[in-house]
Amino acid sequence: MPTTGHSIESALVPSPRRYRLLLPDGDQCDLPLLILLHGGGGSSDYLNGVAPQIEAAFRDGRLPAMAVVTPDAERSFYLDYADGSQRWETFIVDEFLTHLDRKSTRLNSSHQIISYAVF
Repeated sequence: MPTTGHSIESALVPSPRRYRLLLPDGDQCDLPLLILLHGGGGSSDYLNGVAPQIEAAFRDGRLPAMAVVTPDAERSFYLDYADGSQRWETFIVDEFLTHLDRKSTRLNSSHQIISYAVF
């Protein structure tokens, strides 16, 4: 189950913003959503590197079926800038989640986990 690349336009952050999405095999709907945040200097390609561990955890039952998405956020620290020039937190929890809901019928972003994780 390879990750797929996508992008979104936004007035809140420099655009377009890339993101990568990993969905488990099958056609299961109403999947919970894990927003896996990359570290400073990283990118949405972070998901490519950890996808094999996530897929193994799906297969052996250590992780329930879920959608995993990693947005490209540069060195933003995922914060809204004090001067209002970039609004990363607002983008992630509002605009990005709405975009994901509209893009995929398999997701249920009302059941999300936002995490910075190290595998």
